[in-house]
Amino acid sequence: MRWLFDLVRRLPGGSVKISWTWEIGPKPRGIVRKNPFASLFEDFFPKAVTKKDNFFAAETHHEEPMSFPDTYPKADQRFNGQMKVGGSFLNGLPQGVTVHYTADRDLDRTVRALVARELGYHLLITRDGTVHQCAPLTKTMWHAGRAVWGLLSPNKTHVAISIVSWGEVEQLAPGAYEAWNGSTVPTKEVEQRLGDRYWDIATPEQEASLVDALVWLCGKGIDWTQICGHDECALPKGRKSDPGGVIQMTMEQLRYAVASKIEAAV
Repeated sequence: MRWLFDLVRRLPGGSVKISWTWEIGPKPRGIVRKNPFASLFEDFFPKAVTKKDNFFAAETHHEEPMSFPDTYPKADQRFNGQMKVGGSFLNGLPQGVTVHYTADRDLDRTVRALVARELGYHLLITRDGTVHQCAPLTKTMWHAGRAVWGLLSPNKTHVAISIVSWGEVEQLAPGAYEAWNGSTVPTKEVEQRLGDRYWDIATPEQEASLVDALVWLCGKGIDWTQICGHDECALPKGRKSDPGGVIQMTMEQLRYAVASKIEAAV
């Protein structure tokens, strides 16, 4: 495939038109066109084009079509198919993962609420570390509301994983905590994190299952840098707090934990 690019840049006293072409093939391509005025015109070229040895060069990569699995092999499937799904992901494959918490400890009640509101998560992780799949991994779900990650909506591009937890809780008195709906949260399962905020913390089993699922998803083609928390992508900023202090790692630490496991497995 041959592409032609034209750029008009106005300068004092007139304008300059620059044209260039390159071919996109099955392998990365480098040299495009030698230009003796490369140093003069390099600022006019888009960032995708770089100057090397007085050549304007662009690298394009062709990737073989990939198929993405419908199911996570470690997941319980009893809820699969109950929640509303959308169509296929943009570009046909999920591009990332958004991590949430459910804001409820009761799994069945959570599923009923999501079904009633036509919301959903692809994977739910209960306190014993069991992963429950709620929809095919090849179908979109409405899980992030108004949000953006990498200029796109996670609802159209991300697999959604949610930790079964009350999330952020309120301290009524030292050692006494309640969830948003008035439910009492066991004191030993609450920690103060992220300043003066209190959280219904995930169990070690939940965190281990979360990392395992993320590593598996990245092994199927998702870039680990495209893992985000709902609090990172939700708009306006500050609208959401999940996963927040429910997990002991920050999202940056979680991404690097996943990357380290991927590297160790190579």
